[in-house]
Amino acid sequence: MSLKSLIIKSSPYLVHTGIHNLTGLFYRGIGHILNFHRIIPKQARQRIHQNSMYELTPDYFSDIVDYFVKKKYIFPKLTELQDLLRTGSKQKFVIFTFDDGYRDNLEFAYPILKKFNIPMTIYCVVNFIERKSLLWWNILEDVILKHKTLKLKLNNIDNTFNCNNFSEKADTFRRIHNFLNDEQSPDFEENIGNICKFINKNPYEYTSELILSKEDLIEVFNEELIEIGSHSVSHKNLSKLSEIDARYEITESKTYLEQLCNKPINHFAYPYGSRRHAGSREFEYANQAGYQTAVTTRQANIFNEHSKHLFALPRIEITSHWERFGAKKTLDYLIGLNPMIYNKFQKFVTK
Repeated sequence: MSLKSLIIKSSPYLVHTGIHNLTGLFYRGIGHILNFHRIIPKQARQRIHQNSMYELTPDYFSDIVDYFVKKKYIFPKLTELQDLLRTGSKQKFVIFTFDDGYRDNLEFAYPILKKFNIPMTIYCVVNFIERKSLLWWNILEDVILKHKTLKLKLNNIDNTFNCNNFSEKADTFRRIHNFLNDEQSPDFEENIGNICKFINKNPYEYTSELILSKEDLIEVFNEELIEIGSHSVSHKNLSKLSEIDARYEITESKTYLEQLCNKPINHFAYPYGSRRHAGSREFEYANQAGYQTAVTTRQANIFNEHSKHLFALPRIEITSHWERFGAKKTLDYLIGLNPMIYNKFQKFVTK
């Protein structure tokens, strides 16, 4: 077993013994941008973890907030980050960000944050708001859970996936999900349409039920503690798009949201922000589009040096995988030891 695998397997124990204090001296930086998706009560029905991992319970989210409150962190708006990095801060800071624009962000996350006067940034997808794009990962999960064998055409090739037990269902979800994310072929929309043939309702109902509407956003813009950011037009893998299409996704989403709410949109989140999915080309497009910041999904903390890399900001993603360990052990690990492991001892992360 490699050192990395051993540390990851033992991480809760290592955190408990205090190793995070040592790594924290070098890797915690001056603050953190946290990355969430959904905050909802635990669902009773069977779920595929690769999909449900982005859903935290309100109780766990509340414990996360309490962790930073008790440690006397400060909670700036994302718009304040640029000045904070330039001038430095004697207190560590944390910023709460949410991807995709789910309704539950307002229903369950916002009341918890508002209690402590903590701002939040919600990154919204234009075609989700307009009900023109599908939450295909939710549809895919439902389809797989309801079938023992799935015959599905992808890129005009017939495929048969075994879904007899939960292990096979999880493996099928992973294979199809990863293919659709990475491929982004000209047949992408047709592929999604083929998946939708297996459900008995309008597939856009998923989007309407789960995503904030135009009316919601207009109202949200009046909330002092909420900033709206852009998450592209259609939530596609930008690295697979042409220059024209990638620029359109980044720029048009800003224009749309500004016209909708008559306020500037200053922040962008790459739809897929790993090293494979967003790089120097996408960073430059976000810069040229006129944003103040753009965030990735690189797992790292924020340092003063990020003032010169505002379009490649790392975040700390918190998933339901960690809920069983409790907020304290989870956060001690994720903002201390994990960035060291994940980035192979690199402290300051941009690329």
